[in-house]
Amino acid sequence: MAPMPFPSTRAVPRRKSSEYPDLDEDFGNPAATAEVEEELDVEVREEEPAFLAGQTKKTLELSPVKIVKAPDGSLNRAALAGAALAKERRELRQQEANEQADSEARDFSAPWLDPMAKDSDRVFAQDLRRELRGQKAGEQPKWKEATFNKATTFGEITSLSIQEQRKSLPIYKLRDPLLKAIREHPVLIVVGDTGSGKTTQMTQYLAEEGFADKGRIGCTQPRRVAAMSVAKRVAEEVGCRLGQEVGYTIRFEDCTSPETRIKYMTDGMLQRESLIDPDLSQYSVIMLDEAHERTIATDVLFGLLKKAIKRRPDLKLIVTSATLDLSALDDEGLLTRLGRKMADFPMDPALAKTLIASVELGCSEEILSIVAMLSVQSVFYRPKEKQGQADSKKAKFHQPEGDHLTLLTVYNGWKASNFSNPWCYENFIQARSMRRAQDVRKQLLGIMDRYKHDIISAGKDYNRVRKAICSGYFRNAAKKDPQEGYKTLVEGTPVYIHPSSALFNRNPEWCIYHELILTTREYCHNVTAIEPKWLVEVAPQFFKVADANKISKRKRQEKIEPLFNKYEKPDEWRLSKVKRSARSSQTFG
Repeated sequence: MAPMPFPSTRAVPRRKSSEYPDLDEDFGNPAATAEVEEELDVEVREEEPAFLAGQTKKTLELSPVKIVKAPDGSLNRAALAGAALAKERRELRQQEANEQADSEARDFSAPWLDPMAKDSDRVFAQDLRRELRGQKAGEQPKWKEATFNKATTFGEITSLSIQEQRKSLPIYKLRDPLLKAIREHPVLIVVGDTGSGKTTQMTQYLAEEGFADKGRIGCTQPRRVAAMSVAKRVAEEVGCRLGQEVGYTIRFEDCTSPETRIKYMTDGMLQRESLIDPDLSQYSVIMLDEAHERTIATDVLFGLLKKAIKRRPDLKLIVTSATLDLSALDDEGLLTRLGRKMADFPMDPALAKTLIASVELGCSEEILSIVAMLSVQSVFYRPKEKQGQADSKKAKFHQPEGDHLTLLTVYNGWKASNFSNPWCYENFIQARSMRRAQDVRKQLLGIMDRYKHDIISAGKDYNRVRKAICSGYFRNAAKKDPQEGYKTLVEGTPVYIHPSSALFNRNPEWCIYHELILTTREYCHNVTAIEPKWLVEVAPQFFKVADANKISKRKRQEKIEPLFNKYEKPDEWRLSKVKRSARSSQTFG
């Protein structure tokens, strides 16, 4: 038998990694292997600016009392039994009343149906009906006594008097500082949450202090119904008939008189009055309410009133708005440098913040197109007879990063086709909406050039684009819920990705949405996936990294998901199931 040859001890030639093109460069590299990004948790800061201290929901106790129902408890059984007995007693009383009415020999409803019946017969029938209801003859029902010859109330139903209701509003504590600020400054910006009493109380404070002696106090509302309902409520609080001291003016309806001191109107009506009287000589104070609901009429009024104040130094202007958290205001309520830049753009503050951040991130070319596409209605259309074909065409534009980049892809594709209508028709895209987006983009481009903002393209680095969107819409951040859907970081509202989104069924862990649409559920429209660390980078005053050694507020509200066992039913892990099965085995074993 031949001896086995010994293995060769010659040195094996070393090969370079370039000779293996399919081999990953980081394979075997301990530094690259150790570089694993740990999971980051982000939570909302519970801080508030100094000029809003004690006035926001973070400091006010608004949580309702939680009621825990124990279906198997003795108290619940007693309540159910009591409800059944009460229903039985009520039905028994009704049955006795019906039997008593049927036992009468005469039909007492006939005199009411007979137009020629005598008055005495009708009175007798009415008395009998009251007797059956347990009422004395000539006695009025309680609801009629409470409402007879009294004005209808338009506020919240409460047992407090009107003066007590006014004093219970948060703005009442700031009455004197507000009036002092109005006397000292020609323009005043009032920021406060909805329901604090800005609309109904400030006009009354001004009238009580004599501002209405020199001219009317005008207050604008963005909608017709709001102007009418607020005027009715203020007239009730003042104690006058609507149209006398307090009135309103909307299109095709003028409910005012020469005695009117407080006048509510739509912003369009004040705009029409300013065309006839540019100085608004009949007004001493103008209050622009709900300024955060940007409309064309409101924007035009800002310019007209700015000129009127220069011609009339005695005219006072008050602007009320809800709180905005985009770093446009500092802790004293003054415009920051970023806020002054945002004021240059005629658009929603969040979009303006996105556009300005894109200049610093080097992706303003792409953000210009995205903002222009967001400013128009949906560019996709879905004819009923070609729904499948339209969906397949739309799916070709979908981007894994989200809907904002999908809109960018659509605009770039239309631009590559030389802005042709046949291309839009072939891809089921609204050509008119695309031309409108092109006009908006040209207008924004002119504003960027006027204020010397650089137009830079990010190329294929879409992370910059997503980060710019995150800087403007960080309040619309949402995290995936372990049970289903998503929950917003700020309010904890359960939301869902819209079925038309490019991220539908992809379910990223963190996302930003442009707006919410309420149908059968609250759906996120125009969604983009983000990294949680971007929230802390773009809004450090609003978000912070959660402490790894503590359970964050959001995690405390999450439900623990039990481990999945395919051999058992979903609820088999519960202790009650185990105890129940043990009892049954002891009984029948």
